[in-house]
Amino acid sequence: MSSTHRLFFALWPDEALRSELDERARSVQAVAEDGKAVPRDNLHITLRFLGSLSDEQAGRAEAAAARVRNRDVELVLDRAGFWPQPRVLWLGCSDTPDPLLGVVADLNTELGGEGFDLRSRPYKPHVTVARGVTVAEAPPVIEPLTWRAERFCLVRSHTDGPISEYEIVGEWSLID
Repeated sequence: MSSTHRLFFALWPDEALRSELDERARSVQAVAEDGKAVPRDNLHITLRFLGSLSDEQAGRAEAAAARVRNRDVELVLDRAGFWPQPRVLWLGCSDTPDPLLGVVADLNTELGGEGFDLRSRPYKPHVTVARGVTVAEAPPVIEPLTWRAERFCLVRSHTDGPISEYEIVGEWSLID
């Protein structure tokens, strides 16, 4: 019998960047009257959510990722916001860099070639910092944070506890 895994592709910060992300996340989380802060170790930028996949499908996703072209991806997280639907506070970019869009496009192309359904909304790179927020003041202005992404990862989400835990199950370089 095949097991299933809840998977997504993401940019995953190194420890130094994670500390800086956490600092900015805490200042943004302070404007929420409710909801739950995303734990420090879970901060990331999703490239493509895949959902629950079988072992065979996970293998095809990994094969697709291996064909994504290397790109010099540098983004600046320089704004914070609140989306009432899906009730999240986030950190994001005023301008999404073309190389990041290229990685997402390559990943989608390769996943499509592996038979994955690619229906989705337009891509909006962001770091979710709080979930389940129903009321929030205007998020503060944040100090810009430059993220030079050297890799992207395939991440398994374990959702059987009160807080999702993430496990990196594969990674690919974005630099030559």
